[in-house]
Amino acid sequence: MRFPVVAFVFVLLCAAAQGAIAAVIGASYQAVAGTNSYAPLSKSAFYDAQTVSNVSPAMADVSDSWVGTNAGGSTTTWNWFGSAHLNITTASDAGGLAITGHASYSYDLETTADFVDPTRSTALLSPASGSDYRCTFTIDGSAGYSLHIQLNENSFVRLSSTVAGTFFQRSNISASPLTVDQSGSLIPGQYEIRVNTSLAVPQPLPDGINQINSNGGFENFAFRVSVPEPSTGLLCEAAALAAMRMRPRRN
Repeated sequence: MRFPVVAFVFVLLCAAAQGAIAAVIGASYQAVAGTNSYAPLSKSAFYDAQTVSNVSPAMADVSDSWVGTNAGGSTTTWNWFGSAHLNITTASDAGGLAITGHASYSYDLETTADFVDPTRSTALLSPASGSDYRCTFTIDGSAGYSLHIQLNENSFVRLSSTVAGTFFQRSNISASPLTVDQSGSLIPGQYEIRVNTSLAVPQPLPDGINQINSNGGFENFAFRVSVPEPSTGLLCEAAALAAMRMRPRRN
């Protein structure tokens, strides 16, 4: 009568092994590309942004040229051209998460001899351009991750956890590209992977003639989270062997 009991335990052990599989749960992601000059806080003018949420592939592009005056003035004293581009593909299922893409931005600001920085007397947004991507995901078991990216000027990549805070971060503010390769293990929890390239114009600018330009980006971005395949073979084999050894002998 022992064998049926052991056989039943054997079935339970195999079922438990098959059920203890990590999974990626509820990935949510957003891509943004934007540029603005001396925009009011309401963003009613001199502001342009494109946001794409939970769509893959996500492509966001903006390109704008504006002219403006000193605060309360009527004569043109500044000229802005800014652009931003982002292209990201996100694939997520219970077995893992894969993200690839690239992004860039640029801007050029020219001011005249009569220029007085509008932010000296009015609350305005600092002129800027940039592209940003964020993906929040949850894993319910241990998983591995890998990251590869080329950080060009004024860009960063960051992996953070709701429990541990910033898991790791790499940034590059120089003109020389920085290649980042990172891999490791993740414990169960919620995480966010973020990649960004952006820069704002220093404020306030000196009065008079200025020519400020900047560009940056990232490329060859590839981030993957891989949950392990179910490894029930050894456990079930051991349980089967135990069942055979405990089987009653026949005389």
